[in-house]
Amino acid sequence: MAGEVPPVGIVVLGRKHVGKTSLIKALCGLKQHLECASSSVEPVLYPYPKNKAIVFWDFPPFGSDDVSNDASTASVKGIKLDTELYECALLVCDDELAELDKSMLEQVFKLKFKRVVIVRNKVNASIEYDRTRCLENHSPDHVFSQCIYGTEEYFEAYKPDKIFVLDTFDTDKFQFNDLDIYLQSGAGYNRANPDRSLRQKKSGGKRRISYQGDDMYQPAKRDDVFSVEQPAMLTRADGRACRTTEDTEGNDATRYDAGTSLDFSKWKDDISDLTADEDELKSFILDFNQSSPSKRRDLIRRTRDDLARWETETLNIAVTGNAGVGKSSFINAIRDVKPNEDGWARVDVVEGTMHPTQYNHPVFPNIFLWDLPGVGTERFRRDTYMDQVEFERYDFYIIVCAGRFTENDLWLAETIRQKEKTFFFVRTKVQQDIDNARRVYSGPPVFDENFVLRKIRWNCLDSLPTSRRGEVFLIDNYEPHLYDFGKLAMAIIHHSPPEKRQVATFGTCLLTEDVIKAKEEELNKRILKTALMVAVTDVSPIDVFGISSTDEYLLTEAHFYREQFQLTDAHLEKYAADEGKTKQEFVEFMQLKSTILSQSAKIPMFIEMLCPSKIKDIVLPVVTTLASGAVSFGIAMKFLSVALNAAVEDARKIRSIKSDNV
Repeated sequence: MAGEVPPVGIVVLGRKHVGKTSLIKALCGLKQHLECASSSVEPVLYPYPKNKAIVFWDFPPFGSDDVSNDASTASVKGIKLDTELYECALLVCDDELAELDKSMLEQVFKLKFKRVVIVRNKVNASIEYDRTRCLENHSPDHVFSQCIYGTEEYFEAYKPDKIFVLDTFDTDKFQFNDLDIYLQSGAGYNRANPDRSLRQKKSGGKRRISYQGDDMYQPAKRDDVFSVEQPAMLTRADGRACRTTEDTEGNDATRYDAGTSLDFSKWKDDISDLTADEDELKSFILDFNQSSPSKRRDLIRRTRDDLARWETETLNIAVTGNAGVGKSSFINAIRDVKPNEDGWARVDVVEGTMHPTQYNHPVFPNIFLWDLPGVGTERFRRDTYMDQVEFERYDFYIIVCAGRFTENDLWLAETIRQKEKTFFFVRTKVQQDIDNARRVYSGPPVFDENFVLRKIRWNCLDSLPTSRRGEVFLIDNYEPHLYDFGKLAMAIIHHSPPEKRQVATFGTCLLTEDVIKAKEEELNKRILKTALMVAVTDVSPIDVFGISSTDEYLLTEAHFYREQFQLTDAHLEKYAADEGKTKQEFVEFMQLKSTILSQSAKIPMFIEMLCPSKIKDIVLPVVTTLASGAVSFGIAMKFLSVALNAAVEDARKIRSIKSDNV
């Protein structure tokens, strides 16, 4: 049809067995066939049903007898591989990156395609290979990150427009969805962008996309479809094609180059009411704007790694003491693990620990509590004890007693002090002693519980030499919300090695007011870096940094807040059961706000629901965000701030009813 604009032709190239055809079929929703690869010796056309302004041309694999490796002379039955027929080249490779991929890419760039996209397929093969090599430290997420980094580094010299790392037979994971969204939004071509084409049509624009049905994509009509003369292209000094303003203007899908910058001034009004570290923000933007693309990626990776570093730091806490003092009960209490739950430490009244026994944190796999045998027995003599329990493994020690501290406890404390490690004295079974004192009490009408606590404390201190006295924490393993359990939790946080303080904070299960404040402080530190990860998506491809969706990325962080303050659905079910209510009744009765975050909505709508006053100052950014689907730096900062405030407020509400029930 005269005057209609042809669809964008994407030529799909790749070596044998890299999954090139499988990728196209997965994108088009066609049935996969694992048993054989495409054997066609001519390009096969596939309409892309999710965006009819795009078609795929599946070329025979290069490196075969049918196709020359030199893309500039490659031909199959007279169909030349050039930009008169194809505007975008999509190169598919697999976990075995090959020099042949680079050779093909060099030829592709010589042809000055407008877009060059690389897809690394078969991520699961890399994950399975790592699983067989690293049985204990295997991490699929780490392997995926390494695949992204390795692919970027391998092809860095060619500066492709986009890189996606995925597995065509696991389309719910990795970056398959990112590629699908990129193609649905036009693959960087304005005329293939459905939203833009509609705007042009309404405004009477000259460029329109033809939606005539699938017939227009039949191979027999190929010459008619591509008969429209292609627009002239500009070239850089290096000979590569430049994008015209028409192709790149207003397009969120394009990659950044060395000239794209972050603009701090446009965010100043957005964050004026937030307590952000402005110096850190300015430093980041300065480094970002003055760096090359590869250094920018390194800067973003460092920021991302800073956010995740606490997950890689291990915290090892040793718990030691004589038989029957309540070590196992303490380990259960500090992890908030109940009988019959996974990881529950068996409670014995006789010595049941014959070797250091490891217990994992119920949520965070990098936090370990170790039940150590008591020192001074025939099996664990003082002269061999430190070697037997592998002393250097632990970050600090908790020495537990149920009465007075023994000579063996004092010897262990002195040995730990000499080796410049931290220890805490903990006196358990306090509630039992108070109940016993109440039974035999015959004094004034009012029983003074504090007097009994002071007596227990002084009795413990009296068993310690003056030179070794310090704070003794009085606790009861079955009443962790009473006495000094909260102080002990804060002491563990404050005395953890600096690099492990964050993991100690996030791993604390007991929510006293001080612990809530400590968690809030650490989570506040994450807001700026998390928002910066969102900000760079304005000027760089999201997939480079492993973020498939800014909304999803921010909601994951907000869910982490709920997890930290024990506000997940599982926790709320328990609280509701304790109050004899359903979860919904409990949420409404307590007027909890953070549960809103489990709903499905856009980020600005969450801000409005959580804190309506915040939205009034940013009406224009919110309207822009709703229209574009993007989330600005300022919006991200505000969302994370109000989400954290809502979680903290809800945690205090729930703590108040627990206190009332004591």
